[in-house]
Amino acid sequence: MRWIQDSVCQRDDLTIKFYYEGEVALQDSEEILARVSAVHDQMLAAAKEAAREERHQALRLFADNLSKAFYGFEPDFFQQNVSRIVDAVISQIHASLELWPTLAGVRYCYKDKKLLTQIRVNNKRLESHR
Repeated sequence: MRWIQDSVCQRDDLTIKFYYEGEVALQDSEEILARVSAVHDQMLAAAKEAAREERHQALRLFADNLSKAFYGFEPDFFQQNVSRIVDAVISQIHASLELWPTLAGVRYCYKDKKLLTQIRVNNKRLESHR
């Protein structure tokens, strides 16, 4: 989030623009992995100390899921995948911000004149979802 905040280059009533394009540096990835790895280690230590088997299994499962979600804590692989994900999200944010002034303008023009067009969607429900 700080990357976006630090890159804001224009802000007014209807727009906000930032120049961050979604790059994630290896150092950023390593910082994230260090924090998550510390939590992973805490979960494994707590699992060893767990008095009940249910608690032990739950903590181990959580630790295993962390490892899977963070690509086995492998910095290069994690950095590559996080960069891809962040780039996709940032692209969506940029596209939404480009569309926003147009939507606000349309709403402003029609505000006092008439209701905006409304369409009722009548989707047929699937029998299995009833």
